[in-house]
Amino acid sequence: MVDNNDNVNVRQEKLNVLDGAGLQEFSVVVGAFGLKANAEGMVSQLRSQGYAAQLAYNAERNLYRVVASTHSNKSDAVMSRDNLRGTYPDAWLLYNVR
Repeated sequence: MVDNNDNVNVRQEKLNVLDGAGLQEFSVVVGAFGLKANAEGMVSQLRSQGYAAQLAYNAERNLYRVVASTHSNKSDAVMSRDNLRGTYPDAWLLYNVR
């Protein structure tokens, strides 16, 4: 369970990383796709911009998630999300359920 004392919404999902170094507890998701190729394209775009983007899969929802950054604590993830929202206004926080 994630504490929400700071009123920053965090979704909880179980993801399997398909391409990337692995997720820490809190991640910033900037895209969700039904087609893997579309998600891979966004991962490539983010990587070309210097992000350590990762491709993850949510089997329960049958969606590919594009993770722009991943963090061990919520406050760093919130700062990253806020920075990414300039380019990706729908960026949101994910708590990776293990």
